[in-house]
Amino acid sequence: MLPGSSRAVVPNDKLAAVVPADSTASSTPEVDRILDSLENNLFPRVTLRSILSFSFRKLTTVFGSLVLAVSVAVATWRSVHQHHVAVAEERTELYNNAFEVGDSLRRQVETSASSVYALAAMVEVDGGTFLEANFDKIAGTILTKYRGISNFDIAPFAVVKTKVPLEGNEAAVGHAMLSDHR
Repeated sequence: MLPGSSRAVVPNDKLAAVVPADSTASSTPEVDRILDSLENNLFPRVTLRSILSFSFRKLTTVFGSLVLAVSVAVATWRSVHQHHVAVAEERTELYNNAFEVGDSLRRQVETSASSVYALAAMVEVDGGTFLEANFDKIAGTILTKYRGISNFDIAPFAVVKTKVPLEGNEAAVGHAMLSDHR
């Protein structure tokens, strides 16, 4: 305590420079004024206005940060959602293309098999005598009607006896298909 004052001495270099250690009671008003000045500078008065002003600035900062975070989250979600939609569309397109190719292959196999069924019916009727006698005409007609079939063979016991068309395929006549390991 300073002599003649009810205030406590605040240890401070500024105070020691302004108020000598051997102060007397006669300088009490000057010391009080210096202490009041130091208190106001070191410990400013807290008012409701200063609290609200500080809180409003802090609230504005928090609100701005929250708006930024929500904006980033929405943009990220939208980007991820668009990516998922694009992947789903691509998957659907691939599925449709695969389905079309598969359907085309199915039709080709059915067409090819139906021509073989027609030839098989001729063999069943008379044991293949008519088919063998007219094989060139029948096979030629079938080749023009059914796309995707390139040739026909008569191969009893898997040895090629006759081939239509013969042009360019002469080497195939006499070929044993079961002994070919290619």
